[in-house]
Amino acid sequence: MIEAIPHVIPNLLEEDWRENALVRLPAIFPNQGARDLAALCTLTHRFAIDYLDQAPAVLAYVGWGAVPRTRTDRAYIAQRFGSAASRGLKLRDFLAEFSAPLPIRKLRSVAICPSYFPAIVDLRRLELSDLAQAIPDTPVAQAKWLRVMRDWHSYEQRYGGSDSAVKLRDLYRWAAMTFGREAQEGFGAHHTVRDIVDFVFSNPPGSLNPRWTMGAALAAVDRWHGELGKRRDEEVFLAANGIGFEDPIDYGHLPDRRAVASFEFVALRSGLDLFTEGAAMRHCVSTYSRKVVAGQSFIYSIRHGERRVATLEVAPQQPNNRHAFKTVQLVGPCNADPKKEIKLAALLFVQRENLRLADEWRAERDARRKAPKDMKWWTGGAGDG
Repeated sequence: MIEAIPHVIPNLLEEDWRENALVRLPAIFPNQGARDLAALCTLTHRFAIDYLDQAPAVLAYVGWGAVPRTRTDRAYIAQRFGSAASRGLKLRDFLAEFSAPLPIRKLRSVAICPSYFPAIVDLRRLELSDLAQAIPDTPVAQAKWLRVMRDWHSYEQRYGGSDSAVKLRDLYRWAAMTFGREAQEGFGAHHTVRDIVDFVFSNPPGSLNPRWTMGAALAAVDRWHGELGKRRDEEVFLAANGIGFEDPIDYGHLPDRRAVASFEFVALRSGLDLFTEGAAMRHCVSTYSRKVVAGQSFIYSIRHGERRVATLEVAPQQPNNRHAFKTVQLVGPCNADPKKEIKLAALLFVQRENLRLADEWRAERDARRKAPKDMKWWTGGAGDG
């Protein structure tokens, strides 16, 4: 690893150093979004391309996790990068100019894209020794790891200063180290993040031991899912409302079954239905009985043949309005993101049901208008005699 940029590099002292640098750029940054920002930095000084080649992840720090959008932002970044490059700093000092930790030089450019920039900047939270250990060795593993760390970062940001976000922040080091090992061993842990986040959110602080391996954490998640499915309080709640665990819950005008393309949407109308779906799909839909009984949510199992492929939750667009619905969430097994064709089928299902229900509502309204009026109010309720 070169630690300093020499002041004399013969092939870059030619008059066309900018052209030579731009020729090198596509091989260093295959991602177009990263390459555009890298080009801005490259043209600031003849040695800029060498710094980028040695530590491509510094791109995330020059804009502090964001891609510059305005001319002013781009000019500011170019000025900062060019100023640092012109001084011929050692790599450690160059990175320090942008508050970037030295171990990020291990990240290869093929694993870097703008959507990972906030997560890369977030790596400053780790001790240098921890960061060096957490980053996987291969570019493919690095890309998987950065995707997971981006997801973890996004969950923290989504929940702000809530207790749930605090729990995640406390487990940041565990996540970076553990998911790094998983990625290095060839596992794609992207879908695992949401399972673990759900577990952390739904349990007291300390439920996930920072000393656990990923296998131990997933075993705890599995046990938790099993407990969710077996919890007696769902049955107690339904019984308190005069509903047996296997009794159907009223879904109003929504269908029990509906075929859309090659998929079938099956209404989950009982506590048992919800329990079975949650156990089969490994998510917590078994706890949705209260929302379904209250008419706040209506749950459908999406199936392809005999196989469950996703779970759909819809809710009234307005309270107590069962003639227009919206999608609340659509998840696959283990809360994974469903395939595009499933998303499209779910969209068509909701749209078609809304159109059908709107037609039914208009027909009922017109029938009421045409029905004979009760004239007792006119006669004062007098009898016929």
